Amino acid sequence: MKNIAEQIADGDINSYEAANRLTLVEAMMKTLKAESATLRGFLSQQMVSKDKLTGIVGEVSYRDGHEAKPYVEDEKELASWLFDNGEDDSVEQVLVPKEYMFKPDVLVALIKSHGGEAIPGIDFKGGSKPSVVIKVTKGWQSKLKDEKVLGQAKELLGIESGEEKQETEEDGEEYSWDRI
Repeated sequence: MKNIAEQIADGDINSYEAANRLTLVEAMMKTLKAESATLRGFLSQQMVSKDKLTGIVGEVSYRDGHEAKPYVEDEKELASWLFDNGEDDSVEQVLVPKEYMFKPDVLVALIKSHGGEAIPGIDFKGGSKPSVVIKVTKGWQSKLKDEKVLGQAKELLGIESGEEKQETEEDGEEYSWDRI
């Protein structure tokens, strides 16, 4: 079976089919994320340090948590507090741009006034590439119980469709994801 990238490259999928699959994948991911969080919560209550459990396709182990460590979130605020609370030796005076220099429109004007060249200490962040937004429709959970949708979901996961006949391996043993 071809993966989705191969299907797109070979022209085997159109925009409507891609949108249909994408919304189905998003709905499946929401369901799986919620189930994963619930299962993680349950296992974190049941397991202890160094426990390991082997599952169908992997291993689950317990990791001890650790205490939060302090860090400086706002240097200016900390420096001001230190200075105001008698910790003068813990503060040094340094050159910093004036507050208005942190505004994007002022920085753009500064860059333009210097011929558009890169100015040390100024970088660009944010911006975005064109993207696709997925909004899963109301009642999506009940749609995942529909046999046709369930078959499509299994196909996306590379599992036999619910509409297909159960096959047997050479040794005659049935296999079905429904039994796992």
